[in-house]
Amino acid sequence: MRFAWIAKVRGGGALAPAAAAFAEREMEEDRPPGPRALVDLGRAIDRFAQRRASPAEEGTFVEGAGAFLGMVLLAYLGGAHAARGGVHRLRLGAAGFFDPFAAIEDALETEPARASLVDSVAEAEREAQGLGAISRVAIAFERALAELRSELAITDRFDRTLFLGDTEVDLSRAIGATTGESDAAVVAAARKLVEMLPGGAGAEVNAEEAIARVFPRLVGRAFDLPVAVAPIADDLGVAWVLAYDGRARFVTERDLTRWSMSPRELAAHALANLAARSDRARLARVDTDAGPWIVARSGDGHDSARLLLPALAETLAPEVGSPCIVAVPHRDALFASVETPEAVRALAARVAEDHARAPHGISARLYRLHGDGRLEALAQ
Repeated sequence: MRFAWIAKVRGGGALAPAAAAFAEREMEEDRPPGPRALVDLGRAIDRFAQRRASPAEEGTFVEGAGAFLGMVLLAYLGGAHAARGGVHRLRLGAAGFFDPFAAIEDALETEPARASLVDSVAEAEREAQGLGAISRVAIAFERALAELRSELAITDRFDRTLFLGDTEVDLSRAIGATTGESDAAVVAAARKLVEMLPGGAGAEVNAEEAIARVFPRLVGRAFDLPVAVAPIADDLGVAWVLAYDGRARFVTERDLTRWSMSPRELAAHALANLAARSDRARLARVDTDAGPWIVARSGDGHDSARLLLPALAETLAPEVGSPCIVAVPHRDALFASVETPEAVRALAARVAEDHARAPHGISARLYRLHGDGRLEALAQ
């Protein structure tokens, strides 16, 4: 059997079979994990870039090549495969995360691909050492938390998100502001995030503050936190979060009892807040070979939740008809298209790819949005 080393790498998990299948299909030489294997991977990427591949073929290639790159890095750096909500990453070192699939996508845009792979490997090394963009902020946050809020603790982490019980801290803004900056800047950004945390996991939040801060958050089948969730369509549900700058806390059933508020009342307040925030939401038309798409590009963390707005179907109808096909692959994405076989196939391929890459994945399914706002999951 070629590439027998793949099965021997510890922590590979679901990446191992995908990597082995890719290696058999695309790699010309059977080399052990190391620089020569990465050179061969770069050549395989360059060969594929010359093909006229469909979106589905490219998605399959990225999935396999990313898994292969992930296994090479795990063999070299240690660590483990990590997955959450259908999203796959490498967990490296104490707090580092790396996306091997994004590295392959970058390499496909670079000629030769080897140059991009060299940069990606260097990034992975920094994450494993606690010096990467993600790991240095996460480590600084954990130290600041121990100093300033010792009653709180990180209960889970994935990619750029830390979980403190039912409080979710998104490090993305701090990472973006401190990448390439000094350690002092990282420490300052981390301390600011900790200082903004609500005291005692948010127990002091009263009904009045909740009404002002609550927003809907779409969640998928893999969502498993013990918080209040209402079903919407098949494997799609809605939870609610209290949104603060750089973080969000999910609303629990206990919160609803303490506020003497029903899920229906909370949902009404959340939708009102979302509607008020959506005056300047960007819904861009993109013309594809399969017909027009509408793509939300607000970038404020609420784009997927706008699927719940009562006026959305009416807004979309002039461009994609009614009913239309919609999708919410991750928190920051909302797609809509006409309902034709070609459009459904093309959108399904794009949604599957986006869902697989995103840290805040929701659903890879497509839904039919009726004029009255009703959602219906399409048969898979």
